[in-house]
Amino acid sequence: MKFIPILLIVLFAACSNTSNDIDNSAPKENSVVKKDFEKGKVVDHIALSNNQNHSFALYLPLQYDATKKYPALIFFDPHGGGAFAIGHYSNLANQYNCILIGSNDSKNGLDMNETYQIVHELIVETKSDFAVDTNKITLCGFSGGAKVALNAASQMNIISKVVYCGAAIPIQNCNHPLQMLGFAGLKDMNYSEIVSFSMSQFPTFIKNYCVEWNGKHEWPDEKTFEQAFYFLNNETEKLNLISLTDDKIKMLEQEQNTHQAYVSLFQTEDMNFWEKEISRLNQQKAIDKTGLSERLLGYISLVCYSYANKMLQQNQMKDAEKFLMVYKMADPINSDCDLFYAQLFAKENKVTRMYISLKSAVSNGLKDWSKIENEPSFAPFLQQNEMQTIHSLIK
Repeated sequence: MKFIPILLIVLFAACSNTSNDIDNSAPKENSVVKKDFEKGKVVDHIALSNNQNHSFALYLPLQYDATKKYPALIFFDPHGGGAFAIGHYSNLANQYNCILIGSNDSKNGLDMNETYQIVHELIVETKSDFAVDTNKITLCGFSGGAKVALNAASQMNIISKVVYCGAAIPIQNCNHPLQMLGFAGLKDMNYSEIVSFSMSQFPTFIKNYCVEWNGKHEWPDEKTFEQAFYFLNNETEKLNLISLTDDKIKMLEQEQNTHQAYVSLFQTEDMNFWEKEISRLNQQKAIDKTGLSERLLGYISLVCYSYANKMLQQNQMKDAEKFLMVYKMADPINSDCDLFYAQLFAKENKVTRMYISLKSAVSNGLKDWSKIENEPSFAPFLQQNEMQTIHSLIK
């Protein structure tokens, strides 16, 4: 079967195994000291024993009994939302008697060595503090978190299964048996990337399954994600595996060719072209059962994110504004676009427009205050009353 090459906007640096030593840093304020946690309830912040600067979210199934052993599913969200990730699947955890743990520290922007250490710490904590079957610890990630999970699972002999949603990354130097399950949303801009990865050639001790579902770039819904629990229980015959027909493979090849064409067109075409192209895709997506039009809109959004971020860092305001205008047309309720606009206005000292964009970012889902607090362009405004109001809206 022909392999479809993967076009990457941002390449992740290769990661070698990091030290098993754990940094004993000062604890965060308001960290929860571990104790006997209530079953059937999401606990959103538990400080790690050996690194209290790091924390995780926890869900113990209703039937949890410390004298027994349970499988554990460890989640990695691209925004460090441990409770957000596991909160989707608590009913499934009860049904299948599985412990759910979500990292609050693994997030986009960290290098693979940092995330590997975070994974290592969580596994150590999981084994020491909960009634876990150590042969049934599975890593699961979405988007950037999927890459974290795949990278760590390929290097850790203790991990025999990994679930990746909304993204994939080539795995290297995996020398132990590993089973992988991918979720590819028909409306996800990374659909072709995930399917291409599922078509890769792996050693015989690595098995890869790929499920198709009717979703966007998001954690799969509960009904869809039940297939991850089939996978954990070795019931792979129940999986809704993607059917790779010749027509689908041809469509994916054409889609990736379009991706490459878009990257070139950003260098040559003006706003008039992008207005027409985005309008065309928006009109088609209502009747497009393949999901291709919506995926292409998502890809335009992804390219704009990458370029706008780069232009802002280099203080190339005119170019940044162009990409942000296209970004907003393609993905009008994306909080990252609003946040970039706020950065642009902060750099230009357009304070009123900066606050309008920040409020729009919060309205569209911004939940991470550190994205504002740690951005140098916002530093002159952090003590202003209106910025404190923004902070209160995020809490």
